[in-house]
Amino acid sequence: MIILKTRVTGTFRFIITVLAGFLMVTVPSYAITDEDQLVQDQIYQELREERVDTSDRKTVTWGGWIIPALTIYDQADKKKTGFQFYSITSKVWVQADFTDTFSVYVRGKDRYWGAYQRTNTPMAQSDNVAALDVATLQTNLMNKSLVVTLGRKYYLVGTGLVLNGRGDGGQVDYNSRYVNAKVMGLYTGLFPKEDNTYGISQKEITDGSKRFFGGGEVSKKILNQNYYVFDIYQKDRNNAPGDYDSNYAGVGAENVFGNLDVKTEAVHESGKTYNETAKKTADVSAYAFQTSGTYYLDMAMHPALYLSYAFASGDNDRKSATKAFDNATGSDLGFLSFGVFSGGNALNPQLSNLHVGRVGFSLKPFDMLSSRRLNRMVLITKYSYYQKDKEKGPISDALANNSRGFVGQGLDVNLRWEIYSDLGFFAGYSLFIPGDAYNKDSGNRTLVLSGVNLKF
Repeated sequence: MIILKTRVTGTFRFIITVLAGFLMVTVPSYAITDEDQLVQDQIYQELREERVDTSDRKTVTWGGWIIPALTIYDQADKKKTGFQFYSITSKVWVQADFTDTFSVYVRGKDRYWGAYQRTNTPMAQSDNVAALDVATLQTNLMNKSLVVTLGRKYYLVGTGLVLNGRGDGGQVDYNSRYVNAKVMGLYTGLFPKEDNTYGISQKEITDGSKRFFGGGEVSKKILNQNYYVFDIYQKDRNNAPGDYDSNYAGVGAENVFGNLDVKTEAVHESGKTYNETAKKTADVSAYAFQTSGTYYLDMAMHPALYLSYAFASGDNDRKSATKAFDNATGSDLGFLSFGVFSGGNALNPQLSNLHVGRVGFSLKPFDMLSSRRLNRMVLITKYSYYQKDKEKGPISDALANNSRGFVGQGLDVNLRWEIYSDLGFFAGYSLFIPGDAYNKDSGNRTLVLSGVNLKF
């Protein structure tokens, strides 16, 4: 017998009616930017998987979440660029466990957004995108030590710098007391172009990206220390005049030393690209490295100290740091991957031709109070310093086009509050102060974002 279960609380019914209605009526609509899309995606990334463990019975469960969010962006340059952006993202999932070893999971999504450019020539734009977000068949074998997953899902390698996104394919996970391993293969060409995040050439941005990824990861846990190696091959299937084929070999470690958590990863990128200027194929040889440490203090408000460094190589004669065929001559030394890097919201850089140093802290400001609800509020602050690897080379922000190394500084202050189990609130303020890599008329950038997460 299949049992249908869900949970809809009074909190959810009341809050969603008030907040969604408020945002839809009072916030103006305007034009979305790629930078803002990435900022929002970093928030949604933490809410991807809300699956329910029902392996002990035959059942169907369902649920989802709705995230209304508002972002305000300003840049104090001569043009006084500014916009407002709001979105309402809804995701609904259904999971059916037919046996103790076989399940089906399907999740759909709908994202309505509006944007308004507040300066220069005011421009309003809005759109709605509905798509199949995730759809998987999963079976557990060998007493759950072997897991086979087929379909559309999120694929993650290492820290997510190389690959962190959805694809259509399959993954096999093997877990034992001696070693853990996973092998995966995925294709990106079945997404509609509006929902495809893999584009690194003009053809892909216009038509949608068609790339194949294959590879695996092996990890070994020794006490509470985890070490891993991975290799991912990416094949260009876009039928363009040239191909960008790449291979990523990486090693990493996740270490715990008492109250100190340390994560480290190093990646070498090799492969073949097409130099449009020279009209011939060239080699790819690039590097990336990142490490971070978080130290938790045993004291009031549970403070934690954060320190990180990230680097990715660049190339002096590249026209762009983010496009596949923009290297002019010789080997392409610019690191170009398909993952996610979090380096500050106001600049929101991709990790290419860049050194990023970050330091910060987090705490629970009301931890001393008896209220369990207020105890779940967390304040996070981080300072960022940005420096080019190659002074003449570009970074992901095309405005940093001076042949100078100092990119700038950033500050992020974020508040996260789990008010109830089905209601969360987030808000953030970000500042970027440009350095010598920008022209003198490039002003400071500020970004303010806020929203709620409503689960059901």
